[in-house]
Amino acid sequence: MLVGADGSTASASSVLLRQKILKKCREDIFNFLNHENGQVAIFDAVNPLSAGRRSLAKEFAKHDVQYIGYQPEDAVKDYLARIAAKIPHFETMDEPELNYIKMYNAGERVTVNNCNFGYLSHRIVFYLLNLHIKSRQTYFARAGSSREEDYKADASLSPEGHEYAKKMTETLIRHRIEERQALIDRGGSDAPLRPLSIWTSTRRRTIETAAYLASSGYKVRQRPQLSQLNPGVCEKMSERAIRAKYPDEIAKHEADPYHHRYPRAESYHDLAVRLEPIILELEREENDLLIVAHESVLRVLYAYLMACNAADIPLLAFPRNQIIEVESEFIAVGGNRHPAAADWDPNCLLLAFGADNDVALWDPLDDTHPGVRALLSGHTDKVTAVKFLRTESSAQPIILSGSVDKTIRVWRPDPDSPTAWLSAAVIVGHEGSINAIAVLPGSNGIFATGAADATVKIWQISLTDEGMSNVLLQTIEITPRFFPLALDLGRLDCEGSWILAIAGTKSIVQIYVANCNESGVRTFHLAANLSGHEGWIRSLAFVYEEEDDPTSDLLLASASQDKYIRLWRVHQGPELPAANNAGNDPALGALGKSLSNKAHRFESGGKRYSVTFEALLLGHDDWIYTASWRPWKGGLQLLSASADNSLAIWEPDSSSGVWVCIARLGEISAQKGSTTATGSTGGFWQGLWSPSGMSVVSLGRTGSWRLWTLDEAQDRWIQGIAISGHVKPVNGIAWDVNGDYLLSTSSDQTTRLFAEWQRGQKRSWYEFARPQIHGYDLNCIDSLGGSSFISGADEKLLRVFEEPKAVANLLSKLCGIDAGAENEAMPDAANVPVLGLSNKAIQAVEDGLLVSNEDQDARERVDPASVVHKSTLDLAHPPFEDHLARHTLWPESEKLYGHGYEISTVAASHDRSLVATACKASSVDHAVIRLYDTQEWREIKPALMAHYLTVTSLKFSSDDRYLLSVGRDRQWAVFERAETVEEGYKLVTSNPKGHSRMILDASWAPAEAGRIFATAGRDKSVKIWEQVNEKEFVCKTTISATHPANAVDFLPRFYGAAGKLYLAFGTEAGGITICGLDRATLAAVNVCELDWRIVPSKSISQLSWRPYRPGSKGVNETTTDDGAEAEEDYHLAIGSEDSSLRVYSVSDLAF
Repeated sequence: MLVGADGSTASASSVLLRQKILKKCREDIFNFLNHENGQVAIFDAVNPLSAGRRSLAKEFAKHDVQYIGYQPEDAVKDYLARIAAKIPHFETMDEPELNYIKMYNAGERVTVNNCNFGYLSHRIVFYLLNLHIKSRQTYFARAGSSREEDYKADASLSPEGHEYAKKMTETLIRHRIEERQALIDRGGSDAPLRPLSIWTSTRRRTIETAAYLASSGYKVRQRPQLSQLNPGVCEKMSERAIRAKYPDEIAKHEADPYHHRYPRAESYHDLAVRLEPIILELEREENDLLIVAHESVLRVLYAYLMACNAADIPLLAFPRNQIIEVESEFIAVGGNRHPAAADWDPNCLLLAFGADNDVALWDPLDDTHPGVRALLSGHTDKVTAVKFLRTESSAQPIILSGSVDKTIRVWRPDPDSPTAWLSAAVIVGHEGSINAIAVLPGSNGIFATGAADATVKIWQISLTDEGMSNVLLQTIEITPRFFPLALDLGRLDCEGSWILAIAGTKSIVQIYVANCNESGVRTFHLAANLSGHEGWIRSLAFVYEEEDDPTSDLLLASASQDKYIRLWRVHQGPELPAANNAGNDPALGALGKSLSNKAHRFESGGKRYSVTFEALLLGHDDWIYTASWRPWKGGLQLLSASADNSLAIWEPDSSSGVWVCIARLGEISAQKGSTTATGSTGGFWQGLWSPSGMSVVSLGRTGSWRLWTLDEAQDRWIQGIAISGHVKPVNGIAWDVNGDYLLSTSSDQTTRLFAEWQRGQKRSWYEFARPQIHGYDLNCIDSLGGSSFISGADEKLLRVFEEPKAVANLLSKLCGIDAGAENEAMPDAANVPVLGLSNKAIQAVEDGLLVSNEDQDARERVDPASVVHKSTLDLAHPPFEDHLARHTLWPESEKLYGHGYEISTVAASHDRSLVATACKASSVDHAVIRLYDTQEWREIKPALMAHYLTVTSLKFSSDDRYLLSVGRDRQWAVFERAETVEEGYKLVTSNPKGHSRMILDASWAPAEAGRIFATAGRDKSVKIWEQVNEKEFVCKTTISATHPANAVDFLPRFYGAAGKLYLAFGTEAGGITICGLDRATLAAVNVCELDWRIVPSKSISQLSWRPYRPGSKGVNETTTDDGAEAEEDYHLAIGSEDSSLRVYSVSDLAF
């Protein structure tokens, strides 16, 4: 074998081929640089060998190697994997003739070899020397208004400016104190606030704006580079005057507003160059920092910190008296169906579980019921294992998460946020999906991971305030080969011997032990193979027989797909433990006589041990997914979760010692065998004890959690309120026409209704109904008003549903939503007949009333299991999962036919008299828009034609005069309403080149703004169109996005006291941007991208502002305790492909 230029071993022919490819790559780069006006070329290679680096240096001088076009986490994952592969061949870079920079541990040491760099390289070195990784807060504030708004005058603050400066000071100081207190309340450090540094320009109004902070003892520094952009000769000229006098300059500015400079003025590029020393000092600053400057300066600094496009810098806006705060108010997401994908921490009381590619955090015992607190994004595939870890080096909790993406991520609390967590490290090494994680209790960061590459790896992690390090201690190749699905680590004694149990896709449990050798290194070796199970083993759990006593025997529980749990005893000493009564359990019958009690003996740390079979627990009727222990009143209890839809709690009988089931929770016998349509949960995938052991939770097939708490006085387990959510992409969302509740549809084939549970001053969101449980993936939905909605799925028809009385009463009682006079005419509930496919209305019966099928035709007979009693529908709390799945269906009232393929979009007119729909299409014959009259549910013909590929979105204008359609054929079309309903709509105009790539969504602005709509496309842009005459709309503004724009929606009314026009759009990468538009020019004046920590990790499917209801407190307005009107809240709902449904509260915090 030969070693190639990249350090890999390969045959001679492979090395020769690789060299030819490298030569061709270099030739392409030279051609790009020399003949195609190229400025930067990237030669992507690790180059671990000294000879290879010298060779490249001769051809490429002063060219850096970087990633581009990668997501940060993907770049880290790929680069670490490449490093790991090249380490055996790596030669330290010490070639004296090459130009290179070495940085050790983020600035601890920097080595610069050969200083004959060019200007740019010297600037890079200078920049690197100014970096640090300590966290701090950076605040921006505009200077107050001055008596004379003149660049040359340098006037003092006006009275309004002084008032602004005073309130800004009060707001900032209060915000810092409140943020620190929130961190302490969450269990974070109570360290004093970091010092606050303040920078201003040398202009008088910035100095006077900071004067109130200076008088409070804060240090203020004046920096001349922070002076505002020089406006040149156009200062104080109106836009109309500039257009008249300098038409050529206007054209240049509109073509390139970042680089263009008006006569005797500065461009934004000039300003950015001037601010370079400030940016370097900003990076070096370790204190919190407030910069008080002109808006033009803040634009450049903000763009640098937030990595904005240079073209967007002139459009950024920083209002003096306004802060727009966006908070994640509600997150609904279902849990991943994997037995190892959840853990409940006994210290921070948070339950972490896998939710698609994310890790969700939830406090089940919080009596305010806030639901999911945060989603931690970083994995690129489903999360399959989650575990909390504590280390001796840090008091903070750590979350370990494993994924199908073959990586383990380490999460730690964000010191700057009371709810956020940060990804501290990405650990790579496995070549298959991570299936299980086990943590060694009481250790200094020891944990094990098992993956689908048939290996188990032992790691040690150390996490401090300065950073994190991890070391791979050992890799165990499993023999005979199987995939590990369950792991657990324990201590054999108090002297340092460890025990590891591994099980998975074979019916054996492997026991490994480790103790310190002469050099102090622990290495696991196989000690025993425990046989007895007859199926895959899904869960393992160790516990000391005597609580926290390492000298007592260890018990191991193994749960299997053979429907049994086996208990094993690990005993220290040459003698076997006393014989147990496992085989005497009368429930075992003849099986008890065949149980093997073979002793497996081994040594560790000079001591002798034995493993023997202890007990067989049977009682579940299907696969068992998890088993977990808890010490209880001097003894032990075991919790098991099964695919038979039940949790079981086991303990040994006090007299016989036989393990018996003392409690069973969930859905018992009568509910078994039910189909998906009638709400079967398909089993419990998780069973976890609370830290106190007084509560248990389980996760079902629908992604919903269930909670039970022990009432010791009554000696019974009481079900409590938990959380629910979709388990596949959320494809469509729609607010009720009054904004009372939110509907969502998903690829998990359900439609769900979420509303706010009101309890005095407390409000929290819950799923109150599951109106539709379908057999097809659901794609779109819209509200029809009058307590009804329409949805479309991967079938050729649409379905209309009406609210039943049970749901209306529940929403009225718990959410204050009045159903009005329609309530009396509603059916009580709905179900799906045994041989039916549609939700059918039913009437509830009085308690105790028996339903007789005598004298009934066989087809008309009532299934006794479907009978619902009225008391069942009367709840005093949000419905539990079993109630949601069985008693909150909505009866189906209509089916709409006509389309030839799967439904792609649906929209209802604002007067609810018409419905417009479209289906997936690849030809003009199917790319039609069909209209239906909602009074008689008949199609209005002919169908509307304008597109030749799938119509992706349909939107009615606020007065229903126009219907807007956009599609995958890159065009938009506007139809105008005819005089009569029978005539429908007629095509007015279309633009076949509305975007350069497919258009995915559209939205109309409020009617008061005029005939304005927005379109979002895969060309990474959102375009604003305005009507200029009866048959023409022109593009007034193009807003650039960092990724393809998938969804857009205008705020349905003007924002705030200033009456601004706002819209929100979402991207394919999960980003969300809220953008303000100038009412006169429609230019983007406020562009705010939401913090990455609170946005989805995958593509935005749809977003929708909550309808405004004047006088409806709690929906868009809030009141203070004395009844006075306070600031307004706006709610933005988001549906995403990461299976999450989110509601953001957008507050106008004017001061």
